[in-house]
Amino acid sequence: FEYHVPKKHIGFTPIEKGDFKALWSLKPAWGEFVQTKDYSCIKILDGKIELESVTLGNIGTVTKVTADGKEIPFTQDGNTVKFDTVIVTKEIKFV
Repeated sequence: FEYHVPKKHIGFTPIEKGDFKALWSLKPAWGEFVQTKDYSCIKILDGKIELESVTLGNIGTVTKVTADGKEIPFTQDGNTVKFDTVIVTKEIKFV
């Protein structure tokens, strides 16, 4: 787990392969990280988080990113997905 406030960046690199779920907590928000063979998702259970990039270990090629249910444009550099600043209040999902 990594988080960098000035860079608006969060990252998860689970050691476990396959389906994975974990709680995370920061000052502005807390929630759940979910990884399946089909997608990865950062769920916000309380608060909100401002992001410009997310690193997901061994994510493969991302074809779609949604923030609070709305598709957003993105670029991918290895395991890092970058996008214009979004304020996430429900979830950000990577397919």
